[in-house]
Amino acid sequence: MTDAPHLPYTDAQIRAMKPLISHDGDYIDWPWSDRAVARYLARGVNVRLAELEADPTIQQVLVVTHIPIFAEAVPDYPESETWSLLRATMGNFTLGELVRQRLKVTHVVSGHIHRAGQWQVPGAEGAIDFRLVGRREGDPALIVLDF
Repeated sequence: MTDAPHLPYTDAQIRAMKPLISHDGDYIDWPWSDRAVARYLARGVNVRLAELEADPTIQQVLVVTHIPIFAEAVPDYPESETWSLLRATMGNFTLGELVRQRLKVTHVVSGHIHRAGQWQVPGAEGAIDFRLVGRREGDPALIVLDF
């Protein structure tokens, strides 16, 4: 589960600490774990991406997610327990690995962590233009993608 291997906690302990750093659970009360929901949603995304990849009229695919799907978006600050816990619980990097494998994905836009950024991440057919939409003073109010 964790993308912060330096933390001295088990996956179960990290899951238990998530409410200390994220209030997402305050708004959702369902019987499924984060992992179960992520697996279910990833299956649907994978099916849709396969359909788009099989369609000869589609040349490029833009993937938009609420949470970051690439680790580049979540800072790796081992000296900060807060950021380490955020990195361990925020994002769906497994989905990111699935998206990287798709040939037609050229752009990904994510948000959620209120931090803007832009990266070129490796994809199956070259770099994927990955944008993180911020919400802080001075962040762009919009982003422009070049297709």
